[in-house]
Amino acid sequence: MGFIAEFLKEFSVSGILRERLLKLDAEIDRISKENIELKKENAECAKKLREVSEKYKELVETCEDFKEYKGALFKRRPEGGYHEAVYCPRCKIAMSAKALGSPFRCFCGFTTHFNKIALNAILKELTDN
Repeated sequence: MGFIAEFLKEFSVSGILRERLLKLDAEIDRISKENIELKKENAECAKKLREVSEKYKELVETCEDFKEYKGALFKRRPEGGYHEAVYCPRCKIAMSAKALGSPFRCFCGFTTHFNKIALNAILKELTDN
């Protein structure tokens, strides 16, 4: 029971006016409950936005650290050039090749289209670009 219903107990009011005021009181209660729910939902959305913003920030930092080339990632060195490692574009971890002629593979299943023999030429192409 809301404020208006309490008010009506104190004063004598005509039947039609009482009915309208009680409807308004019910509407105020409904809106108040909806407001509480919307505030909860807004707080959850704000939390999700913060999480997504952090993830976005991490991705931007990753983009600055790595360059994608020929489907794989190559990590930039602070002094220039690139590390002699090939990184998975999905996991951002270094991949390995079993033999010189084998492509680089990641634990997640990603495989490059180039092998260890081609790595020096690719690093040179990256540095020249």
